[in-house]
Amino acid sequence: MDMDINVKEMFGTAIIKVAGRLNADGVIDFEQKCNTVLENYGNKIVLDFTQLEYLSSAGLCGILTIGKKLKGTSGSLLICAPQGSVRQILNLAGFNQMFSIYEKLEDISLAEDTSVETTAIIKSDTSNRVKIITVNGKIDAERIPEFKSYYEPLMKKGDRYFVFNFSGVDYLSSAGLCAILAFGKELKNHKGKLAIFVPEGPVRHILEISGFGDMFPLCTSEEEAVWEVL
Repeated sequence: MDMDINVKEMFGTAIIKVAGRLNADGVIDFEQKCNTVLENYGNKIVLDFTQLEYLSSAGLCGILTIGKKLKGTSGSLLICAPQGSVRQILNLAGFNQMFSIYEKLEDISLAEDTSVETTAIIKSDTSNRVKIITVNGKIDAERIPEFKSYYEPLMKKGDRYFVFNFSGVDYLSSAGLCAILAFGKELKNHKGKLAIFVPEGPVRHILEISGFGDMFPLCTSEEEAVWEVL
């Protein structure tokens, strides 16, 4: 069976269903279809591979190209791939470390609920010196690439003063802690600063017992955090 692509919308998100074989013969059409979807929908795409029979290295490159484009615009790529040869190929290629992969579309619809989704708003303080990144949802292993996409481009552009507003974060895993620690160390190496606004609750408790209060200011308001890094 040759490749067949159909697009539909679910909960405001574009679902691209790819059936058949995604290989060198079809990867150009695949990327073109994804780019068209990006022009007409938001910066979030779900790839439905429930009827994909074969995935080649060229197909993997095509998926990676679209994923990088989405991350460059603070978007996200989700993949639906049930257990089988295609899922095995994705896992062996490390895609499960870069993108969220689900068994079925129903699981994604649940994951897209605002209580689970990771989103962020990025703004500057009044001095235009401090970048404030307000994160909502979960920061866990699956969402680390998305979390990094909020601050890494700013760091590369030369920003050195950051505030993480975690008032809307309801879960922080050990992978999230490692990402924050690595970013904080990189900032210090570049003479930068990081402060975290985190109210009393489970997330603040995790940061405190992990010793983060000794490394970064843990503040009770966004304004206090801004002053800490100025």
